[in-house]
Amino acid sequence: MNSLSHSHGREAVDMDTQRREKILILASIFCISALAADKILLPPLINLWSARNLEITELGESLVKGKSLLGRETMMKSRWREMKNSALPQNITEAENLVLKAVDRWVQESRIQGTSFKFQWRDNEENYSLLECRASYVGTMKSIVRFLYELEVDPLALKLEEVELSPRDESGKSVLLIIRFTGLLFVEEKQ
Repeated sequence: MNSLSHSHGREAVDMDTQRREKILILASIFCISALAADKILLPPLINLWSARNLEITELGESLVKGKSLLGRETMMKSRWREMKNSALPQNITEAENLVLKAVDRWVQESRIQGTSFKFQWRDNEENYSLLECRASYVGTMKSIVRFLYELEVDPLALKLEEVELSPRDESGKSVLLIIRFTGLLFVEEKQ
């Protein structure tokens, strides 16, 4: 009986050892699989996740900008109509005369003295032409400020591009103003 219990005990120990071996093998396989997943699968998945998060963020920002633009659509259309209406007239001669009359009006309002005035057309843009005007004037600082104010508030589509000021006398009472401004004419409206 002793040998029977002894062999039965040995079989139980062998079964426990086999079970432990199986558990250790399974635990080793699990650990190796986890390590392989961490080194091989996880980095690409993390990179993919990060790229998707970045793309979602960019799309969200684009959506916000789009909604903002749609919200401003009415105001922008109104501003565009205003720009087209205040642009120089279709007839080039009429456009030039209109600018000359505006400049004369600014000179009258500001009491500034003109020394030169030249203009030329720049047709190198696709959707519009520009009437580029260069002028120089002499006056007091007050008259120059008034002249520039009149230019800026004029309803014509004119843009002040360059301003240069320099004193004409030692006291600084007489100042030379050299300016360049442009007028807008839409090409599609030109005859």
